[in-house]
Amino acid sequence: SLFFDYMNLKLSIITINYNNREGLERTINSVVDQTYQDFEYIVIDGGSTDGSKEVIEKFDSKIDYWISEPDNGIYNAITVNPPYMKADRGDLNENEHYKIARHEVYCNIEDIAKASCKLLRPGGKLFMVHRPSRLNDIMEALRKWKIEPKKVQFIHPYADAEANMVLIEATRDGK
Repeated sequence: SLFFDYMNLKLSIITINYNNREGLERTINSVVDQTYQDFEYIVIDGGSTDGSKEVIEKFDSKIDYWISEPDNGIYNAITVNPPYMKADRGDLNENEHYKIARHEVYCNIEDIAKASCKLLRPGGKLFMVHRPSRLNDIMEALRKWKIEPKKVQFIHPYADAEANMVLIEATRDGK
């Protein structure tokens, strides 16, 4: 058939983790507390040594499939839209969700680069959306973790305006 049956799709939520026990527990709590429950939940841990496996085991009955073992990267691609501002810059929103989405409260560019290096297979791609003002920080962190930037595209909200977003494509172990 030329038409895909969208009514029979199953939503999969996949959480990836490496040595971020607190963040993992917050994420799992957020997922299992959703009112919509028609999804499968998968947790992939790269063999963490910080107690992450124990957190996963605590939620075993709420997780459809999980694994915790060392690997050499399991993903061909990762797309990230991390917080744009350092935690000490700008006004922190009182709403916890907005605060962590906009500011580096729980993770920063370095954390994203380190986790991406661990999770990407050699040759795997990282796609990032961020602010142009942080481009130097991003490039430095990616190269430190052996992720080589390959393409950078600036996004302008309208003609004759300065770019307000930057799209970055990078490759793990890229030359």
